[in-house]
Amino acid sequence: MVYSWDKFLKPLSTTDTNIQIMDNDGVVKYTLNPYAILNVLVNNNLLKINLKSGSLISIPFSTTNESKLAITKIKELIDDLTIKIPNFLTKDVKNYVDNTISGGTFDIGNGLTLLGNTMSVGGTLYETLKLDGGSNDFMATGFDNMTFTSSVYDVFSEFISLDSTDSIQVLADYDITVNANGQLSLSGDSGLISIGNTQGLVYNGDYSLGFVTHSLVDKKYVDNAISLGASGTSGTDGTSGVNGTSGSSGINGNNGTSGINGISGTSGTSGISGYSGTAGSSGTSGSGTSGVNGISGTSGVDGAVSLRWTLQDNILNDPNNSGLFTVGYNAYLVLTQYFKFAYNSLNSIASEGFWNTIINSLVIGKSVSLQIVEVGNPSKIALYNISSVVYTDPGTGGPLFYEVTTTGIPSVYGSGMWSYNDYSVSFSISGSSGSSGTSGTSGTDGTSGTDGTSGVNGTDGTSGISGVNGTDGTSGNNGTSGSSGITPTTGSWVLDPGPNQKSFTVTPDNTYLMWVNGNIPNGIVKWNAMVTISNTNVPAIGSQYAWYYNAVGGGMLVFTSIPDQIVGSSGVIINSPSGYVANTSNVFKFEITNNTGTTQSVYYGYTKI
Repeated sequence: MVYSWDKFLKPLSTTDTNIQIMDNDGVVKYTLNPYAILNVLVNNNLLKINLKSGSLISIPFSTTNESKLAITKIKELIDDLTIKIPNFLTKDVKNYVDNTISGGTFDIGNGLTLLGNTMSVGGTLYETLKLDGGSNDFMATGFDNMTFTSSVYDVFSEFISLDSTDSIQVLADYDITVNANGQLSLSGDSGLISIGNTQGLVYNGDYSLGFVTHSLVDKKYVDNAISLGASGTSGTDGTSGVNGTSGSSGINGNNGTSGINGISGTSGTSGISGYSGTAGSSGTSGSGTSGVNGISGTSGVDGAVSLRWTLQDNILNDPNNSGLFTVGYNAYLVLTQYFKFAYNSLNSIASEGFWNTIINSLVIGKSVSLQIVEVGNPSKIALYNISSVVYTDPGTGGPLFYEVTTTGIPSVYGSGMWSYNDYSVSFSISGSSGSSGTSGTSGTDGTSGTDGTSGVNGTDGTSGISGVNGTDGTSGNNGTSGSSGITPTTGSWVLDPGPNQKSFTVTPDNTYLMWVNGNIPNGIVKWNAMVTISNTNVPAIGSQYAWYYNAVGGGMLVFTSIPDQIVGSSGVIINSPSGYVANTSNVFKFEITNNTGTTQSVYYGYTKI
């Protein structure tokens, strides 16, 4: 039997002196005297109540989070009951207390203050104060602020946990030392380090012999690699795109200047190649005039060289520095439609020519695909159809950026989630075929003329500095031909005004990427999950995220509940709950309140992976 944290305690009346514990059907299962309770503890999803008699009562909840919420509620109820004046006292007890109080004397001091008949905690200690908990809990609750001032503040414990619903800060005038005999783990949505001496984070020694694939290398390691001329690892060849139709041949011109390559060193982005210049005209032949050739069709535009950006966030903030890009409102590649790329890519390479080529191609009706590949992980690749590119100056002193909008469902290969790494970005453009010209009439043979003067060769462009050897991006000339992605199952719900219960059902024994999306004026609901389902009578395992827009005056669309069968915690093996009572863990249920007064549509979908 599973209990709910917000239902398992029967509310107190003014005359209640005992705690009553109820199941989800409202049936009282335990009645406890608060003075008989020794302590209450949480063990995973179990709330354990130890009685002074030596008995143990275990109350199971659906998740560990529920059991943590439950222990707070029962401790508050115990406090409420134990501060009540008892309903009755025996005469002997009353006489003993009255005689002891009236006839006794008290030594007030060492942290205690007596004012009239009132004794208070708060005063000066004149000797060491020691509190022995005797294996019981010490709880201080309800304070607005707590301040400790001491020359030395030592805490010894088997486990220390600092939990905050807002922020935690540690400030020191001098050094801060964190020493762990085991693993030191730091995690967060983003990271920012500020070092006053501008040296950055410095290793305490030379650890280069122990570096592994994802180790942060130091300056000495990089300098040694450069001096030895170490080459970076060759990247995987990009997928060839669709060839455009051959256009008419232009006049050979001078070779354009080669673009500037990046600085040599560890793996990085190669410099952009310069444009080919126009060669000189060929000399005129002296033979008779041949018939005029028909006009060839317009050639397709070749794919551009790849550039690199680092992912800043997935909530579509403006990029706050060069070399960064953001994606719109989702953790998954397949659900992303919006991007913002800083004007300068990594290594401060301007991307204006890159985006202008795409913009001009869209203007003349070309179809442009944007390919994004995670550097060092060529199996994570996505191909998006671009619908618009807008150059933006935020006007806040931040970097200029290009805002890119895509349309349709992208083709995604490999891992489906964004990670805060470097990505190689390239594009391909498909051109339409031109009409073949009419064959001209063959002319009569003329007298052989003198050879024309050879055209002057264009000047070779200046070579740029060698770029950092790194993972090669997508192949140059032709854009990528993306193969078809997995076709998702999609649908929609019509929400009546007021509360609505909606659901969709999937086939068991599979893993799915799922989503729900509703977007109306002053009303946005978004949910996504990665879930594995086996039998329908046990929970599904995975993770889920839900959010709604709480507009001024209340959101027009509001989540009130999301699926309850999804359990699991990253890096933790669990075996509870052992079953799913509803026997429908493949049915994903939602409660959404529509506050608009009219019917509205919300869309859902899932992909089996």
